[in-house]
Amino acid sequence: MAKKSAPKQHNVPTTNFVINLDKININALQEKYQLFTIEVPKTFKNFADNTKLNPYALLHNAYKKQLDYPYFFLSPDGVPPIIYILVEKSKYQDKPINLTLDFLDKKPINAQKIQFSEICNEKNLHILAKLFLSSWYHKAHRTCQGDFFYIHSKDDKQKLTALLVKIQESKYGKGEFEIIPEANYLKKLDSRFDIENFYNYNYFEKVQGTRYLRQLKQSEVKQRLDNKQNLDTIFRDTTTQDAKNLKFKPQRPSIEWYDSDKNNKNVFQGCRSELLRNFQNELVAYYNKVFGEGVAEKRSHFMTEVVPMEQMGKQSKIVGSLKGYGFNEKTGEGTGLYLKLLGEVGVLDLRQKDVPKPNQNNFQDYIDLLNKNYGKLYEISFSEIKREELASTTKPVLVLQDVEKQIFEEGGFLLDYDDQKRELYQEFASKIPMQTLNINLNKADDFNSADTYFEYEIFNFEDYKHRLDVCLNELLLKKYIVEKLPIYNETDIYTSLPCLFNLKSLRKDFAYMYQNIFMYVDDEYILQFLNLDNPKEKDKRNEFLKDWNIDWFAFEKQFADRNYTHNENGQNKTYQKNGKTKDKHEESLKSVHFVFAKDLVLAIEDTEERVLFNTDATQKTKSQRTIESKTALEGIYFSEKENIYTVGAKSMGMSMDKSVKVRRLHYYQKPNGFKINDLLQTLSVQFVRNKQYTVYPYFFDLLNLYCEDILPYKES
Repeated sequence: MAKKSAPKQHNVPTTNFVINLDKININALQEKYQLFTIEVPKTFKNFADNTKLNPYALLHNAYKKQLDYPYFFLSPDGVPPIIYILVEKSKYQDKPINLTLDFLDKKPINAQKIQFSEICNEKNLHILAKLFLSSWYHKAHRTCQGDFFYIHSKDDKQKLTALLVKIQESKYGKGEFEIIPEANYLKKLDSRFDIENFYNYNYFEKVQGTRYLRQLKQSEVKQRLDNKQNLDTIFRDTTTQDAKNLKFKPQRPSIEWYDSDKNNKNVFQGCRSELLRNFQNELVAYYNKVFGEGVAEKRSHFMTEVVPMEQMGKQSKIVGSLKGYGFNEKTGEGTGLYLKLLGEVGVLDLRQKDVPKPNQNNFQDYIDLLNKNYGKLYEISFSEIKREELASTTKPVLVLQDVEKQIFEEGGFLLDYDDQKRELYQEFASKIPMQTLNINLNKADDFNSADTYFEYEIFNFEDYKHRLDVCLNELLLKKYIVEKLPIYNETDIYTSLPCLFNLKSLRKDFAYMYQNIFMYVDDEYILQFLNLDNPKEKDKRNEFLKDWNIDWFAFEKQFADRNYTHNENGQNKTYQKNGKTKDKHEESLKSVHFVFAKDLVLAIEDTEERVLFNTDATQKTKSQRTIESKTALEGIYFSEKENIYTVGAKSMGMSMDKSVKVRRLHYYQKPNGFKINDLLQTLSVQFVRNKQYTVYPYFFDLLNLYCEDILPYKES
């Protein structure tokens, strides 16, 4: 018998850091710095609720125009906003500090002195951390715009892509902070700038010798515009609409998590992981300089690899000799889905034919291509099906369309046309397994009308293979849902969903909840769904859980306490979004992935904590850059002690688009002896994210398919 290697273990560094409050020397801070606060008038909230302008931008710009001290703006619920100001005593001449907010009141607001002891406590530690973050940036003349700090990632002739970072207190650890990144475009200024909109923007310039940006005062920019001097070094902020109007490509800014360009070292230094790693290193060093050595430390977790089951790993012995299974022909690794169950697939032509110049490609060529590449491989077949045949068909249906959804919406060039997919799905999506594929090679963002949008060739199979594989996987999963096929068959391993044949607990011992849908498996191993927007189905959910010794209302109170979704009177908190009032408690419940079993209530919580590389990149030769240790960026890792897990790339190459997040397992109720191992195995399937691991137990993919592609049309 071959000896199995032990699971890998890593000390995994992340983007989080910790400040040890009990080590901070408050007296030393008080000796060197003076704290002030400015209480923003109560009228600010009413102004913010009723103005079309950005009230927070007005406030921040007013502060920066009048005062030159590091600051932090806090706007807590129920009390007037406060500006905290940090002043070095060596630079303070005991002159009064005041601020005038012209958009509210012409009267100056005087700053009041406070002691460090008021913020050097567990409740207000985040204020201290953000004030000194502002101080760090202020010393280097870098940009602080609101909560965000700007770092230069990459640029071209038209624009600069900046990484905006902020810190926020984590609810998962005492004194722990998360670094939150997002990307944004900045447009290069030129002499053709529309001066009428001058005061609507913030302006930036690179800090020489660094990757950081500093904000320019509008008076300086105005002077340089008037004199037409050094404009090519100035950038202004942009909105999503700006990016669309200016035809930025891609329209949404993105920065790869990791990119080890073989020839360009600058590409690696501008990727998101390296920017964040350097930001964290420098920030932690600064905190230790001002708070005292050893006060701040970078976060890491000791984690163990989750080794996928044999059925989910190399399947060459099983899959390679068994037709009908979805698998990777090159590696023999399987998706675990028995695609042979699809049988004969109807292919529906839903190309937009009511436009002046519809596409003229021969539809049979698409069907021939599908049969050629998938027919023998999975022992399935494809044939055209007409719209009028759908009412009586028993086939799963693959719908080929050639439009994008947004062109039927406001501003789209097919606004006056009918969205045929919507009409089709409303009639059939809850009755027939149905999956749609867009075969138009053109992108709507590149066109202003339909004149040439529908001029495209038949796709190259290799270019579309990934999308086709995903379509077939999802079509089969919808077949399980719509036709109520049992997900486990004790006499037929192949028709059972992955992991169920070997892991008995997964067959019907768990239930799942997300986006107000509750999913469980009945005694016949058939998936059942409850729409919790319906009070009767919500009651049915509660009774179901009661049989598993779970009191829904007791759990709900625990959830509210943990996530601060109830006010002091026990009522649900509310908030405003896009002019509408939202229920914070209900929206928070919707956003969490819950797993239930007998005596078990488990929440899988998203965090902003991301895995970093263990060491710096090293350049062995001029043409090759490698990573010395990938840590948990590859594979699935779990810490039983901390109840966290990560899902990395299945096989990491020279670049990586997205980060690897740390996800936390929180038990509201847990039976003695419960182990998460079986559920962790469901992360190793390769059909949710085609040929990659999935970040949640794959049952949530079934729930999502029902929620997004079946329920909306079932209700209508």
